[in-house]
Amino acid sequence: PLWGGVLVSLGFMSCGFYTGHGEHTSIVYSLSFVPWILWRFDVSLLRGSYWGSAEAGLLWGLSALGGYPQLVILDVLFLAAWALGRLYFKRYDDGTNTMGGRPPGAVFALLSLVLLGVVGTAILSPSYYGFLRETRGFTYRVNGISRHWAITSNELPPQSLSTLFSPYLYLLNLPPFRIWPQTDVAMSNIYLGVLPVILGILALLKRSFWRIWLGLIAVFFLCCSVGEYLPVRGWVYDFVPVTRYFRNPSLFAPYSAIVLCVLAAYATQDIQENWSSCAHNTCRSFFLIALVMTSIATFCYMHVLHRAGLTVCRAQYPSLHLGITWLSAVLISLLAWRHAFGRQVLCGLLVALAVFDASSTLYISRPTLFSPSTVSWWRTMSVRHKSNLDFTSAGLQRDLHPPEALGTYPNNRNVVEKLPVFLNDTALVNKFFELFAYDPGLSKFVTGSQRIWFSEHASWAPPTKEAFAEFADAVKQLDAPVLVLHTREQMLSNSLPPNAGGGWANEAKAMQPADVDLISYRPDTMSFVYHATTDGWLLVTDRWARSWTATVNGKACQDLAADFVFRAVPVSRGSNTVVF
Repeated sequence: PLWGGVLVSLGFMSCGFYTGHGEHTSIVYSLSFVPWILWRFDVSLLRGSYWGSAEAGLLWGLSALGGYPQLVILDVLFLAAWALGRLYFKRYDDGTNTMGGRPPGAVFALLSLVLLGVVGTAILSPSYYGFLRETRGFTYRVNGISRHWAITSNELPPQSLSTLFSPYLYLLNLPPFRIWPQTDVAMSNIYLGVLPVILGILALLKRSFWRIWLGLIAVFFLCCSVGEYLPVRGWVYDFVPVTRYFRNPSLFAPYSAIVLCVLAAYATQDIQENWSSCAHNTCRSFFLIALVMTSIATFCYMHVLHRAGLTVCRAQYPSLHLGITWLSAVLISLLAWRHAFGRQVLCGLLVALAVFDASSTLYISRPTLFSPSTVSWWRTMSVRHKSNLDFTSAGLQRDLHPPEALGTYPNNRNVVEKLPVFLNDTALVNKFFELFAYDPGLSKFVTGSQRIWFSEHASWAPPTKEAFAEFADAVKQLDAPVLVLHTREQMLSNSLPPNAGGGWANEAKAMQPADVDLISYRPDTMSFVYHATTDGWLLVTDRWARSWTATVNGKACQDLAADFVFRAVPVSRGSNTVVF
């Protein structure tokens, strides 16, 4: 019913995943697509029509282009579980089989998923194919991450499940409290509103195998979200290889919230349709659930406050919000059970409570929705914004960190200014790059305006940690960069045998600064002229990637990987026009 849709939507729009991830635009973007994708996919299953699956695939593909890859991947897992339930339990459903048609067969359900995947993959392919192909040798994320990292990084601590009862508790994971230090504050909030929780549980009391299946889906994703505290996320890592690409177990939890919203919507439908026949039993169950959940919410709230060293008086408005919302739910359900008013009054009171709950949640959650301290950065970016992608006039100057006006810690705000920075904030991590970035003895040779180097002598070694250790020692002993080359096959290899280096670094020679005349410097092109006094090699301290090509004096040459993350080309005595 309309009032039920409003009630559930208010809970979802102010849920902890939106308020907690206010700083993570891509997560908000992807999560916002999920209800739309689910709607069209479910219509396809209920009507036995492939058109809805195609629409769902289109939406899924769009959710990937600006969204967070983990949620894009988990969407498929969630939809597969949904389709499995529709396949086996639709005939027992007690309210959603209103569109006609027969229950979907296994072949139809499978083909619907395949169609969704094909349409969606066609849309998301530019960025995802590019990631899988172009970043091999650029970042080890292309091969997935370790099981331990996938399970433990930003998991949902069991005690943080208490945030289901109050929108304030997750804020105690901010300094100076940090009661769950292993998890980012954005990842430790699962608040959904008082009524969606109570009504979601109420919906499960009605005999329906479909609803039980939905409850099991919610439990499964919640079990995955706690990471190492249960083995479920580890099983998914082992048996679903695509889930080896992401960490953040807590991001399984939003799917439990979506299921709870669906169940809550069913409960409002029960109240709407069965008010005259079984209002007494429904409202009595509503009251008992509200009473029990209020008791649990109060206990959890007080326990977390005590752990943080706070009292109810120090958290005045959050405590007031807790009391008003949960006790109001108890009072409204009690009066409905005792026939103090009719259905319309009950619906109005529930919607009013949901409005108060949602608005108060947004008010309490302000610390993670916006911050006045960042306004100066945005103003600076607005003033310094450059739309031109031609960096030639700025030369080769590159700083280690973003400028102080934009925050000197690793971030990407310098991109707006088109200001080259070596150490930005990226998920495409590379262990050798990080060793360069955080070692002053190495980073000084790849920053500043002088960062192209010449050498007559080059050594060859595989890009292994043992070889890098020898390389770093040689650079520091000579106080100058040295040149070590790697083949394309070595850079693209998933695994290289450990190599002690064989003493190649003992013969390494210090490189000399190369003064070049820059012709063009753009994101996809770099060209310059270098006058060499003898044959040798040029080290260009821009990142190596597999699809870069190089020419010297118009002739194609091999663009070799050098010094583990950079590029090198051979040059001959005289003038050399180099184009990448």
